Amino acid sequence: MATPHAPTVDDLPFDREIITIDAQASVVEGFKVLVKNKILSVPVYDADKKTFIGFFDVSDFATFAVDVVENQREDVPMEFCDLQELVRVVSTIHPKKLGDVLGEKPADKGFQSVAPGTSLEEVLRLLSDGLHRVPVVNDKGKIVKIVSQSAVTKFLEQHASSGLLKTCGSKTVAESDLGRQDVVTISQNDPAIGAIKLLLEKEISGCVVVDEEGVAVTSLSLSDLRTAVSGPPFKFNNITALELVQHSRSLDGACERPAIVQVHRDTTLRQVVGRLAATGLHRVYVLDAESKPAGVISLKDVLKHALQTTTD
Repeated sequence: MATPHAPTVDDLPFDREIITIDAQASVVEGFKVLVKNKILSVPVYDADKKTFIGFFDVSDFATFAVDVVENQREDVPMEFCDLQELVRVVSTIHPKKLGDVLGEKPADKGFQSVAPGTSLEEVLRLLSDGLHRVPVVNDKGKIVKIVSQSAVTKFLEQHASSGLLKTCGSKTVAESDLGRQDVVTISQNDPAIGAIKLLLEKEISGCVVVDEEGVAVTSLSLSDLRTAVSGPPFKFNNITALELVQHSRSLDGACERPAIVQVHRDTTLRQVVGRLAATGLHRVYVLDAESKPAGVISLKDVLKHALQTTTD
């Protein structure tokens, strides 16, 4: 009887063009690449070192944008309320290269890659340890594939009966003891810039927007900022968190997507993965009987639990 094939990164479908950018490019140039290609991150190549040095992502731009809005210099006209124009002007006066941005990151945030043929389990462990994406680099130093969280989620769903979820997919959120950590929330009427700043301070990519009663209204993520800036000019420092989400969703055609992707304590892990795969999101929120946020479950949480289950 033939031994079952252990899946590798080569088994993950990938049909996107590999977009890269030079380390000497500016922050604004990097962000334009993200917007144009509708991606959350882009590999940065250092021509002098002849290697990739990391990923420039939407959180890097958000950090720069918050600094621009909160610390407008005397040489920047205060009438610039439109974020796109403000960032462009500041970048012209105070240019910052992508190589400088990545150089300020901790060593563990650097470029971590795997080779073709690497076991899928090894890649999943990297993602469960906190990596957001894993590039696959061949022996010539070329990126041939980028394993994203969304790609992994879809693969897990498609192979739920035979893959990593085989032994734990039928367990509920409660039985798996997931979604217990506190949820970061922000009022729907709070300034959008405050919401983005909160995500950066907490080093998370999403939170729940709540009303005056603490009821979940929608979710907000750093990708909403990317989408919002890609559209018509808007006054970023004068809008609320809810308005930012509404503006973003109206631009990317996500108005028909649930305002917040929710699960409950009796939802199975297979259903959790299904909802992540269907929406392309990286987290779902556990709501209580009053629709108030009670927990959050990320793909990282699911992977940690599933991998632990396979070793027990």
